[in-house]
Amino acid sequence: VFHNPIKSDASEVYAVCQQPGFHKHALRPFYGSQPVSNVVMGIVHGSSKYARDAIEFGLAELVELGGDHHGAFFFMPNPKYHWNLDDIVTTELGPRLRVVAWWIHPAFLSNIRAWVAACGKDQLRVADRLLRVADRTRSPSSRMRRPSSDMLFPSEGQDHASLGLGAPGDFSYSGVSKPGGYLHTYRDLSGLANLEMLEALVAGVGRFVERILDSGALGSARLSAGFHYPVRPQYSTLHLQLRVNAGDVCGSTENRGADLFKLLSRLKADPDALAQDTEMLHYQ
Repeated sequence: VFHNPIKSDASEVYAVCQQPGFHKHALRPFYGSQPVSNVVMGIVHGSSKYARDAIEFGLAELVELGGDHHGAFFFMPNPKYHWNLDDIVTTELGPRLRVVAWWIHPAFLSNIRAWVAACGKDQLRVADRLLRVADRTRSPSSRMRRPSSDMLFPSEGQDHASLGLGAPGDFSYSGVSKPGGYLHTYRDLSGLANLEMLEALVAGVGRFVERILDSGALGSARLSAGFHYPVRPQYSTLHLQLRVNAGDVCGSTENRGADLFKLLSRLKADPDALAQDTEMLHYQ
């Protein structure tokens, strides 16, 4: 029996009105005062077994952004929804997939590049076999069977420590302070450099999805990408939510965040649109 330690019950709903200036003067300094979370450092150092398994099975990727000064994004299945590979199902539109992409600060690039490259040498390269939807012999509701998934993911009662420091569900903080220029949420994005980074991210999303899906499924796939806001302190590192045939990231009544493509359009018109924090936000 698979056990997902980060699956949670629905939270109580509150209507929130965030006043102008609150992010700039209160929330961003608070996020900045917190150390980097273990979840992020587990990805940076490759101590998270989930992240390493995702790389070795071709389901994760380090997406470079055209220059070290931009950092990079680490794309992987969202473990909240895909704790084991059987969670990725086939529908009439293709795979139903939720991905999270964590921003990696430039100071951490050498660490993550080293272990990703090492895993790549031994990569099983089964992504096409795992996610390919050309074979429609299965019913739309059937699960795609993966080899040896029981060897990759924990069963109920398994010691969480065996999954490595920073594994999904490790909500602790590391002893690492956030370096200068750290991006906590999308509301920290401002200026031409961040605009260039966002443009590179959009291109990276396209390449990642093209690699995961075959050409037949790509044309009919429904994609949604965006940044949630606000986030719990342990998740206060910029991270993108990407969904393939799995609904909208920011289109619900919660109104909690920003669509990636709308945000890019807004920052193209004014790269400093978010810097002054002059708008009132309403979300649940």
